[in-house]
Amino acid sequence: MEKSFTIKWGASFKRVNLDLHNVLGFYSLLFLLAIALTGMVYGIEWYSRSLYWATSGGQTLPEYPNHESDTLQAHCFYTQSQAMDKAWATVLTKHPEAQGFYYNYPEKNDLKSPIHITIYPTAGQFYNHQAYAFDQHTLKPMSRNTVYDSPYAQADFGVKLRRMNYDIHVGSILGLPGKIMAFFASLIGASLPITGFLIWWGRRNKKKPVGKTPGRSTKTPVTETQAAGEAVNGKRVRPTFVPKPKP
Repeated sequence: MEKSFTIKWGASFKRVNLDLHNVLGFYSLLFLLAIALTGMVYGIEWYSRSLYWATSGGQTLPEYPNHESDTLQAHCFYTQSQAMDKAWATVLTKHPEAQGFYYNYPEKNDLKSPIHITIYPTAGQFYNHQAYAFDQHTLKPMSRNTVYDSPYAQADFGVKLRRMNYDIHVGSILGLPGKIMAFFASLIGASLPITGFLIWWGRRNKKKPVGKTPGRSTKTPVTETQAAGEAVNGKRVRPTFVPKPKP
């Protein structure tokens, strides 16, 4: 059991390399699997939608909301700076203990551009964020999508899992220790192709034992005495030894 879960640092290079590949790969397997599966959400659309469908009880992943301000109300109530200050004060009043904020200032020459403000209750974590969108002209709150903007505590399992996807991917779901574990797991994952190649190369160039010729049998030739013990009429018989007559 100890051989399978420990590295023999005092052994030969080949043995240490084999242990690094097997032992470290075993310990990092679950972390690498989590990183890989969550990373596929960002790169493969059909996988992302299928995962949400499977974890939400057959629901379809909605498109990200495209908020637009009412251009007919432009310059009627607030300037962009005034609107931004009031929107910021509104969100800050609702979340005075938030440890992180992210906001999008409306585009200066785009009257449709809204104000987006996102708050993060815990520094370094993103899954439990809450997002707000305001009309830059009237400060009217815009509709919130249950997947992207709604309060985390009110979401169902599928939505919560999707919201946690990034934190699981980078390890921040467990705070700083999770980030450290994700870093070392990724480092091990990057080393596996190297150690695996060295194992393959060593076996490929392994020296063949001296005295053996490929395609030929290495068994000792059969003697006459052994031949006498071969099958007779399909049955094996013991050889009979006849003493040599004396002169």
